Amino acid sequence: MDIVLYSGVDKRINSTKRPTGAGTTFSGVLKEGCSVLTPVVLIEAANLSGYNYALISAFGRYYYITDIVSINNLWEVHMKVDPMSSNRDLIGALSVYVERADADFDGEVSDNLYPGKTTLQAQDIPIATSWYGVAPSGGTYVLGIIDKTGGSQAGGAVTYYAMSPSQLRSLMAYLLSDTFLTDNGFPATMTATQQISQAVAKTLVKPLDYITSCIWFPYAIGGSSSGVTIGYWDLDSNTFSATKISDYITAIPITGTIPAHPQAATRGNYLNHAPYTDIALRLPPFGVIPINPDYYVSGALSGYVYVDNLTGKGHLRVSLDGKVVAESVALFGVPIQLSQITPDFLGIIGAGIKTISNAIQKPFNSLSNVFSSVGNVLEAAGTTPSSEGVNGSFVSNIVIPMVSVKYTVLVDEDRAELGRPLCQVRTVNTLPGYIKCAAVPDTIPRTQAEKDEIVNMMLGGFFFE
Repeated sequence: MDIVLYSGVDKRINSTKRPTGAGTTFSGVLKEGCSVLTPVVLIEAANLSGYNYALISAFGRYYYITDIVSINNLWEVHMKVDPMSSNRDLIGALSVYVERADADFDGEVSDNLYPGKTTLQAQDIPIATSWYGVAPSGGTYVLGIIDKTGGSQAGGAVTYYAMSPSQLRSLMAYLLSDTFLTDNGFPATMTATQQISQAVAKTLVKPLDYITSCIWFPYAIGGSSSGVTIGYWDLDSNTFSATKISDYITAIPITGTIPAHPQAATRGNYLNHAPYTDIALRLPPFGVIPINPDYYVSGALSGYVYVDNLTGKGHLRVSLDGKVVAESVALFGVPIQLSQITPDFLGIIGAGIKTISNAIQKPFNSLSNVFSSVGNVLEAAGTTPSSEGVNGSFVSNIVIPMVSVKYTVLVDEDRAELGRPLCQVRTVNTLPGYIKCAAVPDTIPRTQAEKDEIVNMMLGGFFFE
């Protein structure tokens, strides 16, 4: 029978590669009692020591040469079947579930073969907002004011006015001025019938008591221009004007783009997801908000802050590539404290009368008693501060809103030798190179020993060449 011998064949044991050259054909005789899978052929030749691979067409199989023994003028060639190359066409026609492959892959499937490095890559990406950087000297102040009209808006008995910083300063200056008292019947010079002085009137007339809230917002608020009514006092538009707000809710957009993982373009989109990517939105005053990266597609970050212009409360809703990934509630507007400090003249007068009465009742030679009474007068003289609200913080308005991203970088890959995840049913001959199967049908018409070896090779990873 004829046997073709090859020299210098450098194929892998788990490869279907076949020799490309013609080889050298010899006539040989099977040694008696040998197996088809491990034949021994006797060949008469000068020297066969340089050969390492063989083909026996009569058996339809390729063989590895495991040993060559010289016996007198004969060469005893020991061989072992190569089931992968022998059955290349049968293997190529199989439809199998491919776990990993070199020729194709699915970048959405996580590849857990390669570990991550301990060093992380991080980026801080500013996001676009309309309120960042607005100074307290800008923006809008919203005052909730109790007035004699009983309130004319959604706030119930309270009317809300939007004012610019200069309007608020003018209003406060007017309300705490002597002019306000004079305009409302408390002239500086009193007649005998007017009974009280302007100084005493300041303890009685406290327009700031009718201001229930003052909140600063870093944007303009719409409404209609009108005069301001505070308690019983009408400040017409000739004296003072503000905006009676009609925009109870303001929707502020936020936009940004989250960069892809630095290895995603070449290794797969799965790197843009957890645990390889960690995303946090740093958005004052809502704090640090974790973003679920599993919704990542293109990295388009968008959202709105919905602000209640009456209370200053804000509701944040953030979407990543169209999917809502975070919501948070915080005090968005900045509460401002308004304070009116007025001397308690009525208290002083009462204390003075009490002091005189005490002095008359005591002996005049007891100077210490008299002077201690004077001390009581000084203790009674003082001021009673009246304030509304608590000061908030403008810090959140100057802290740059941003997205912080941390990436875990993977070690280098060897795609040609280890492939990438595919996880699809494919025909083997459509995927040249490395293939690792998750399931292989046992339908190859060969001996059981050959089928077992082929299946084990395909499940462990082989090369279709």
